[in-house]
Amino acid sequence: MVTFVKSLSSTKLKIYLTSLFIFSLPFIHLRHGWNPFEHPKFIFFIVWSYILGIFSFVLLTQKSGSLFTRLSTFIVLFGIFVFFCNMIGLDPKTSFLGTEWRYQGFLTLSSGVLLYLSNASDKREDSHRLYYFSIVLANIGITLFSFWQIIQFFILGQITVPLFQGRIVGTMGNPNFLGGFLAMTLPFVLMTKNVFLNRKIVRISAVFLNLIVIMFTQSRGAIISFAVVMILFLLHRVKFRRPGAIIYLIIVILLTLIATISVIKRDSIWDSRGMIWKEGVTAFSKRPITGYGQENFELIFPKERLIKVDSAHNIFIEILVSSGIIGLLLYMCIIFEGIRRVPLVVKIAIIAFLVRAQFNPLSIAEIGYFWFMLSL
Repeated sequence: MVTFVKSLSSTKLKIYLTSLFIFSLPFIHLRHGWNPFEHPKFIFFIVWSYILGIFSFVLLTQKSGSLFTRLSTFIVLFGIFVFFCNMIGLDPKTSFLGTEWRYQGFLTLSSGVLLYLSNASDKREDSHRLYYFSIVLANIGITLFSFWQIIQFFILGQITVPLFQGRIVGTMGNPNFLGGFLAMTLPFVLMTKNVFLNRKIVRISAVFLNLIVIMFTQSRGAIISFAVVMILFLLHRVKFRRPGAIIYLIIVILLTLIATISVIKRDSIWDSRGMIWKEGVTAFSKRPITGYGQENFELIFPKERLIKVDSAHNIFIEILVSSGIIGLLLYMCIIFEGIRRVPLVVKIAIIAFLVRAQFNPLSIAEIGYFWFMLSL
């Protein structure tokens, strides 16, 4: 009896710690410093993931499910193969720790895998409701914080507000990161019931504020991701019987999306995704099996381009370059198996994550949420 009570209390504590982690991760940042946004999130993500992992596999004496699933197998194999690719890559040290701006080497990947494994065996609906609540709370908190930044800078004229080329960054330090995080967590605002969103007007207001903030980020990838979320949500809710009506809905939303994107024009060589993707594919063709190791894209990018590019700006090309075709196949298996297993709201969130990941590098917050959502 004592053992059962101890296990039960440990289980609840672990659930609360996980919920606190999910809520806190996007907010972690410093006001000043050489990398005040991603570096603190990286440290928090690593430390907290390992704490949760130790708590789950050492302290807890009871589990409500099995970790031996196809998804878990794919994830573990992916982690092992990426580690091997890093060891024989161009710069194993950088591949392990990550670059000083991205921090997305093997240490981050292993923390994501550990975060997944520490929660994958939990099948209880009550804990999932608490996790959903934490995600909604994080979305609303980041949205309100960013909206206040918009008011401060564009209405009150406070020039001390941190921006990136005149674009809102919230607590993320990068407008693409902010827009991507909001689009990724938007499905939980749309589709989950909780105390914050118990009235339709509140839910609509929250979605509207999300849209405003995403528009002020001027992140085209995030806007596309937002549109995809809304299309999937509307198709789920409306449930048209005639295929023509569904096509009409998609056309209307896509036309609105194209009109919105057309007013956001930025001339920068970094916006030349085609050129970056081409160089990534060319590098992959020279080392197709094991790639070059994580976080080494800058080393394989041609110096004659006279610019510094440290990311493929596309998650699949990034994996191709870092861990070759085998790494990509394992990652695709993770995606397909993960989307098959998770609830609809998480399916849409993962799709939003993947859409945004086709155009920009990812933030630590988005990566952490991705691995956590797979465990749901």
